[in-house]
Amino acid sequence: MRIARAAEQSALAQSVGGKGNRVTEEYRIDMARVPEEMRKPLLLEGGFNGELEVFLKSLTDAVGWVQPIVLGMRPATPLMVTFTEQRRPPIYWAADAGYQAGAMADVTVNTSLRQIFIRYQEAGGVR
Repeated sequence: MRIARAAEQSALAQSVGGKGNRVTEEYRIDMARVPEEMRKPLLLEGGFNGELEVFLKSLTDAVGWVQPIVLGMRPATPLMVTFTEQRRPPIYWAADAGYQAGAMADVTVNTSLRQIFIRYQEAGGVR
């Protein structure tokens, strides 16, 4: 079992080696301004498929930050995010979560406050 796990990790590392990270390129994250705890690679063992808020809470717990602040009205159906097992800096995970949330929510990382904000957009329709 351990040999299979090691082979899987090796294949995963080779599959991402040498490729630019589209998340950081798209958002132009200045890693020099990101705190160390958000730059140090973190393994998302087994991947993740679940609610945005749950994922970001787990991420902030892992780096020692306070829980994310939620602004706006939560949607009736929680926003879902999906990640494969990878070892990446937590700032990349947060950026990718925001990308997956799309127009439904803005995910903002305030590195000065060491805080993540989730701002839900107003739902359309009758109020």
